[in-house]
Amino acid sequence: MRPPVTRGLVTRGLVTRCLATGVLISFMACSPQSTTTASRDIPSLESAPGAADVDPPPPASDRIAERAAVSDLSCEAPTTQLEMNQCAQLAYAVADVELNQVYQILKSRLPATGQQALTEAELAWITFRDLDCGFDRDQYAGGSIAPMIYSDCQEEQTILRTQELVQTELPDQSYEETDAALNQTYESLLSVLREERQRAFVDVQLAWIAYRDRHCTFEVLYSQTVIEESQCLARMSALRTEQLQADIEQNSL
Repeated sequence: MRPPVTRGLVTRGLVTRCLATGVLISFMACSPQSTTTASRDIPSLESAPGAADVDPPPPASDRIAERAAVSDLSCEAPTTQLEMNQCAQLAYAVADVELNQVYQILKSRLPATGQQALTEAELAWITFRDLDCGFDRDQYAGGSIAPMIYSDCQEEQTILRTQELVQTELPDQSYEETDAALNQTYESLLSVLREERQRAFVDVQLAWIAYRDRHCTFEVLYSQTVIEESQCLARMSALRTEQLQADIEQNSL
């Protein structure tokens, strides 16, 4: 009997990310024991020291246009693959700046132990992001579209990470329910993938599990919202299920 492995995917405009899995890994076996924290003394990001003194950044689209203008690009309607690649890289750069701003503000509010936990979660996420996006890009190795695939993946993963840091929510379902749905969706997606791509994804999945576990450990201890670890795991699993379902549709066309 093989325990399932699942991963998240996001549809990217005109280009769809592709998925594969390899050695199958049990989510339940890799999950740390559930913990409950009764209180929080971590203020929200809005109340962080100095946050009120920082002007809100302009919309991302405006900043992308600003950066593009410096390079004589028109990212509202790029006409060549080279321009699409460059504009995708600019969009990722903007998302990365936003994430770093949120990360630094949050880190400044934490005690030393919280800063360490946040750093460990962030490093695990970076490892996952780079492996995940490299995996997506490698499907188009040698093609002119490959750089755009990589940058689009980095941008979307960065946006999701920023949301994970600032929008902690409680799930409507239990971890057991979301994990079962995730594994079922994984099996459906796996059935439409090419065999040669399956094993290449095992490192990505292991990295995602490490990121998930480290983030939930951090969130349980230091989030402003009182949350159990199983609730964090459920929320992250539900998000990945949604992403996988979108990818099944694209791969079944």
